[in-house]
Amino acid sequence: ASGSHWHNGAQWTTTGSFNLGVAPGCMSQRATYWPNTFDCCDVDGCAHWLTPRHGYMHSPAGKKPLVGSQTWLVMKPPTCTEASTCAGRDEGFHNVAGIPDVYCRDGYALIQNAAAHCKLTDKADLDQKSQAPGYGALLSVTTNSCGFFTSRDVSQLAAF
Repeated sequence: ASGSHWHNGAQWTTTGSFNLGVAPGCMSQRATYWPNTFDCCDVDGCAHWLTPRHGYMHSPAGKKPLVGSQTWLVMKPPTCTEASTCAGRDEGFHNVAGIPDVYCRDGYALIQNAAAHCKLTDKADLDQKSQAPGYGALLSVTTNSCGFFTSRDVSQLAAF
């Protein structure tokens, strides 16, 4: 589904297979801003890019991702200073747009990671009143972490 849009209108591309079938009349109240950006209104097997608080995981099928999932933010080339973007930087951690420890690769900033080893959850687990320990907002997102940058941090990164 490369070249599609999140509910808020932001464009995205994927290297995987996403089922973006939204139920007729679906007007999501859950997918309004990062980190909750896509909701299929409880259609099984459909993408739900939501946090466990909403009963799903950042996953192309809404269930526990077997191999994990990642969200990378495409950054613009620098206009004033390189400190404002990942573009043109070596792979690794950098201070970007005033946010320390942003993991950069090929001009992208890693803003969400659910590694396969994370204690992930899905709607069935949450229906049993369990939690997703260790998956939530982080100060730094790595390729081995279990969580995501806050909405404030992602908004700041997205400005560049």
